[in-house]
Amino acid sequence: MGGIILSSEPILSTGTMDDYDAHRIDLCIPDGSQDLPIDKAIILENRLDDLHAIDWDKGCYLGQELMARTKHRGLIRKTLRTVKFEGPAPENNETLFYEEAKAGVMRTSCKDKGLALTRIETANKSLDEKKPLISESGKKVTVVS
Repeated sequence: MGGIILSSEPILSTGTMDDYDAHRIDLCIPDGSQDLPIDKAIILENRLDDLHAIDWDKGCYLGQELMARTKHRGLIRKTLRTVKFEGPAPENNETLFYEEAKAGVMRTSCKDKGLALTRIETANKSLDEKKPLISESGKKVTVVS
């Protein structure tokens, strides 16, 4: 996401929150307060292991056995993906469909991109067939990564 600068002089930033959101969405990094619903978000589905949020060598933490078992058995069925769209973004928590099947749920967005928690199999099919997902409100959403 960036770096740390240690300076005795003040450093002025020209970036905005929209710039930050666009950058984190491009990198598929969730914002905990917006993208991770309380008591529903699963660390592995939201790619936090890719950000080294889990220490696979450390033992004895709450949920450690479940996370290790889930990762090593490959039981992850949903994952966070970067998506893009034209026009206004679908609402946060709006359901996405691929053909008639539920494909996932929209999370945050900024400009013409957003994050969506999608079923892996369905999102891959959408990418392979180059067909967009459709939101409840009828907006076309294209899976990017």
